[in-house]
Amino acid sequence: MGRLFKIALGLFLVGVGIVAIFSILSEDNLFAAVSEEDFVYHELTYEADEFVKFDFQFDNRDFIFRASENDEIKISYYTTEKDPVDVVENGNVLELVNDIEWYNQVFIGWDFFTNDDYYDVYVYLPTTSEYEVYLVNANGSVDIENLANFTDIFVGTSNGRITLENVVAESVDLVTSNGEVRLTSVVVTDNIAIITSNGRIYLTDVIADAISGISSNGKVIATAIDAEVISLSTSNGDIEVNLAGPKADYALNMSTSNGDMVYDGIETTSEHLNTGADKTVNLNTSNGDITVTFAD
Repeated sequence: MGRLFKIALGLFLVGVGIVAIFSILSEDNLFAAVSEEDFVYHELTYEADEFVKFDFQFDNRDFIFRASENDEIKISYYTTEKDPVDVVENGNVLELVNDIEWYNQVFIGWDFFTNDDYYDVYVYLPTTSEYEVYLVNANGSVDIENLANFTDIFVGTSNGRITLENVVAESVDLVTSNGEVRLTSVVVTDNIAIITSNGRIYLTDVIADAISGISSNGKVIATAIDAEVISLSTSNGDIEVNLAGPKADYALNMSTSNGDMVYDGIETTSEHLNTGADKTVNLNTSNGDITVTFAD
């Protein structure tokens, strides 16, 4: 272990040295701290029907989606000289790309906790038009609240929490490698797909045609959920599910390698229950308990 640590430390120091040399040769101080004076505020406004899709590609930002107070689209954010944002109006698609040079990637965001507000992106959407959102965010959370006019929502973040509350959409696809996913009072006419490699999944009052949730390391807790097909799995964690309909509506398939299974308050060893029902629920965990209850 000591030898591996020394090798890793040596490689890190070599990398820092290369960046330092590049900084000197380019006459650009890559190590300079960012101060409040370096941030520039931007505010974009558009008519409600000017765009139908938003394509956001960012690093080190928190995204907050809210309903617009008027019938205009408004997007606000900050930039610095080394942390710019390119705005491209491509027909009915609005693209915002946070295009950071590779050598600045190493240091951008180190002051995230001291200048948190400057790393927030606010997106205000009118409720009179429908929108599609495609958002890739390398480091940061995504919070969408009180919007009932989405077609498709795709959110991918490598390090951050994803939260949807009081949202209506046609489809929802959420991926985070390190962060919890929380959906509350969400209605989706098609499918919900959730993947988190290190985080919990919370579903409360969620309705969809199909719900799929996968966590490689985290508990899955679902309360008052309903769909034609529900599939929830985790490799390390408990699964607790409360179904919105009566027991007779759901065919249940469940398995756990190391844990107990409790069906409507009674412990069971049966992995297949009420087969032939109209709706299907699949629950799988390698290390954890499975608990299933019913609202009715």
